[in-house]
Amino acid sequence: MKKSKVFFTVTCILCLSSLIAWPQETTNIGEQLKDSSPPPITEFISIGKIFWSIVVFLVSYFVIRIVSRIISFFSEKSAKYRITLKGILPVFQIFGWIVAITFIIRQIINPPFETILAVAASLGFAVGFASQDILKNIFGGVVIIFDRTFQVGDKIEVGGITVK
Repeated sequence: MKKSKVFFTVTCILCLSSLIAWPQETTNIGEQLKDSSPPPITEFISIGKIFWSIVVFLVSYFVIRIVSRIISFFSEKSAKYRITLKGILPVFQIFGWIVAITFIIRQIINPPFETILAVAASLGFAVGFASQDILKNIFGGVVIIFDRTFQVGDKIEVGGITVK
């Protein structure tokens, strides 16, 4: 037998044996639903939390804006580092907003870990589907660069037209 078949067989045996060895629980589904009910929304959102979230948001906005203007000012004054500083600017802005939003969520709103995990999984799923075409193009470009299918001097014929 191949190694993959042996591995698959052993994995199946272990899974089946663990299912058989588990004790059978006889609980009412209604009791499980009562125990796992989510906490009320008022536990997460209050006037104070909204106020402090707005304060942190505004402070972050002004700090990011001031630092962005300072970086832009220095990039215009320095010809040597202009491209580097202009490249750092959007990275700094995105990083600043990520830090601000993370601070608001973790320190001010402070939802349960399960809620954060569910939202993060949903966002990851949505971003994955949204960036699917972009990633296909990136990997396709990398393959074309490293594959070197065509060389200088090759003749290519497409639709009856020959290109040298």
